[in-house]
Amino acid sequence: MSARLAIVGVGSNVDPQRHVPHALAALLSEHGALHLSSVVETEPVGMTDGSGTFWNLALALPTAAAAEGLQSRLHEAERAAGRDRHAPGQSWKARPLDLDLLFFVEGGAFPEDQLPTEPWIRPLVEELLHHLGLTPKPSTPVAGAIPLHVSGRTVPAGPATLSTETP
Repeated sequence: MSARLAIVGVGSNVDPQRHVPHALAALLSEHGALHLSSVVETEPVGMTDGSGTFWNLALALPTAAAAEGLQSRLHEAERAAGRDRHAPGQSWKARPLDLDLLFFVEGGAFPEDQLPTEPWIRPLVEELLHHLGLTPKPSTPVAGAIPLHVSGRTVPAGPATLSTETP
């Protein structure tokens, strides 16, 4: 794998069946391809507002953008979905969309010390890296994957690759 890929954590616990596919469709349109981990439903951790469950996944997208520019673009997508990162206590409240740049994969290499440690995203990142052929099979399999409908296509439960070049 020679392309530079950004690894992004995705979450939503406000109407995730609408916000997650919409965000993925926009990213697919913008970047031409997406590699997705499984999508799973997880319990909120540390939330202070009685939030419901999250849909979480990790994705890889090809990009030449600098980290600051890409994260800015991801925050724009969050705002378009209705998230206000500047609202008081926002870190611990429900959100329609959460897009976090985790790290980059360049030339097939990635910074292992930057793998997330949170239990709701780490297995998804490990599964995605395995899907990309960068790591051995994860020691903890991802269970309870949810199928998605993105840009008129059904994405089966489990890791997948989407491209604007394929139907």
